[in-house]
Amino acid sequence: ARGSSRIVSSARLEKARMALMQNDLELAGSLIRREEAEEGWRKTISGKPHANELDDIRLFKIRLGIAAGRSREAIELLQPEFAPAKPASISRRQLLVKLLMAGAQHRAGNPESAHRIISEVLEFAAEEGCKRLILDEEYLVAPLLAEIRQKPGRLSAKAARWLEQLSGSIPAGEAPPV
Repeated sequence: ARGSSRIVSSARLEKARMALMQNDLELAGSLIRREEAEEGWRKTISGKPHANELDDIRLFKIRLGIAAGRSREAIELLQPEFAPAKPASISRRQLLVKLLMAGAQHRAGNPESAHRIISEVLEFAAEEGCKRLILDEEYLVAPLLAEIRQKPGRLSAKAARWLEQLSGSIPAGEAPPV
């Protein structure tokens, strides 16, 4: 109502996230295309919505690609941002990119790569206590997380305990409430 494109963009992208979580790929794609066409997210100085380092239109397109079975395309789009980083220097965005890459690799039929990447993410997340990032993207990586829980040697004892605690936070087979 007040014409704040930044707020409208953030709301539209959040609605797209909810559609992805509920596997409504048609609605998610429509919202992402509309947001891209209106370019509300580009009207900020940095090119990212204010106060939000994680959600930009590019990552939403990647999420949609993963959910829609276009994992190889998602891997190519993630590649420029996917670089090994020292654990002390990992940003939340880098952690998200790694998480999305693990999900894309898994869905593309590359389990070893997916397991290696998700293990790195989980080790760091367990050390830092980053639950929300994992929970927010669970709809894309749930099968991969289940596989890792079944392979006890992949994670340190601390990360394995943390993942078990986290798995209690993830409702099995339920879509999150809107």
